[in-house]
Amino acid sequence: MSAKKLNKKKHVLLSLQAIRLLRKVQRVLRDHPKLYAQEIDSKPEGGPKDECGSPSCICGWMRYFAKSAFGWTYHPEQVGLTSEQFMRLFYRGNWPRPYRGNGNNEGTPPGVAIARIDRFIETDGVE
Repeated sequence: MSAKKLNKKKHVLLSLQAIRLLRKVQRVLRDHPKLYAQEIDSKPEGGPKDECGSPSCICGWMRYFAKSAFGWTYHPEQVGLTSEQFMRLFYRGNWPRPYRGNGNNEGTPPGVAIARIDRFIETDGVE
């Protein structure tokens, strides 16, 4: 095996904590779609309250269910994610093409976010 292959960062499996939280988020998106907003500055009535611009996004709901402190400082391990998984899941620009949309920031429909979460879990947070 080459030194290059040995130095590559190993893939970290998605934690059970993250999977459980993501399934809870999916239930909210399915049962109460008006409480979801992935885009910054979208604050639907009744969603979690946070200092960031999108308290009712996937991240906001995960933190809510994890009973994690809200605010601008965020530590992915609070919801069982690595930094890399955090970046892939919470920033729509990092989502795989079928889920990303056309980039016009019109909003991410809850059904798309549910499918995005499914894909994220299926790939252990790689996609």
